[in-house]
Amino acid sequence: ERKFDVHYWMASFLEEMRFVESIEKPKLPTISLDLYSKSLSEQMEASPKLAVILGYDGTLVGPAPTPQQAVLANETREILKILASNNDVSVCIISGRSVADLRKMVGIKKITYAGNNGLEIVHPDGAFFAPPVPEEHEIKISRLVTELQTEFSNCKAWVENKGPVVTFHYRNVPKGMQNTIRLKAVQIFRKHGFEPQEVPKAFEARPSVNWDVAKAAAYFLRSTYGVDWTQRCTVLYIGDIDDSKVMLSMKSFAFTISVGKHVNQSKGFKKLPDIQGVIDLLKWLEMKMLQKPQRQPTFMPDFGEYEQYLSTQMSIAFSDYNNGDIGARKRRRSRTSSAPGKSPISLMPDRPE
Repeated sequence: ERKFDVHYWMASFLEEMRFVESIEKPKLPTISLDLYSKSLSEQMEASPKLAVILGYDGTLVGPAPTPQQAVLANETREILKILASNNDVSVCIISGRSVADLRKMVGIKKITYAGNNGLEIVHPDGAFFAPPVPEEHEIKISRLVTELQTEFSNCKAWVENKGPVVTFHYRNVPKGMQNTIRLKAVQIFRKHGFEPQEVPKAFEARPSVNWDVAKAAAYFLRSTYGVDWTQRCTVLYIGDIDDSKVMLSMKSFAFTISVGKHVNQSKGFKKLPDIQGVIDLLKWLEMKMLQKPQRQPTFMPDFGEYEQYLSTQMSIAFSDYNNGDIGARKRRRSRTSSAPGKSPISLMPDRPE
């Protein structure tokens, strides 16, 4: 009879509501843009241009079972399109993917793409740049791929040939077999002259060149804005790099934000907890830049004409930068002869003097 008793039903309902309210509700990640927006706004106000450098996997898209399933959300793509179409904004995406794959996944024409962590760079006009790689690298990498594919053809490991870089993935191998697979793969890498670079659930073989994400970012900035880029633009870098050396290099010339819970804030790295935080920040940038009166399009040099010239100057630029020579910029200008009628473009950022 109680099921027809309104008073009993109401009392039971209220008791259930009290139980539900007592359950701890999941906390949504709180992203305080105020933490960064004030200092970032001040930098943006002081410079006429904004350069936005982003990672892809772990920054714009979340983890996925396979690289091809890590698809860029339409909302994120539209925000990037709006930013890239602004005459005062230049966007560069740097990824461990091949540059062809990166361009396919993002699909925006007015962006600079840097694949293989900067070993391959494609400018908005289609011009291609790559740092010099030893001639024997191609032969060594081909032999490595052949042996890896032969040795692991019967397991769930697979080889991704990305041109100058090869990645050996073992994430789909049963956990009980992973240590055995890892040890065997390391032996094969070293047999062919490569020290395997460990990335999440994979090993990479990379050419032995003095080049990384920070140097690729510096090249993008110099080739886009010229030698005086430090006076012409604010640089914002957002990525998930857990290499503190690279992050410190980036921090020397960019407003740097790392994505994810692994960020070591004790070293002063700014952080966003997840990809939604990145999207929120990009939206804030979009609104901020729309409020500014747009200027004339940034001068874009003829990258094809400079390709050979830049390559010959790289060894000088690397030497100055890596040795921490604070007077390198002035000496580079005095000893570097520019192309006829052109000003030389240096690759590396100036150290503070």
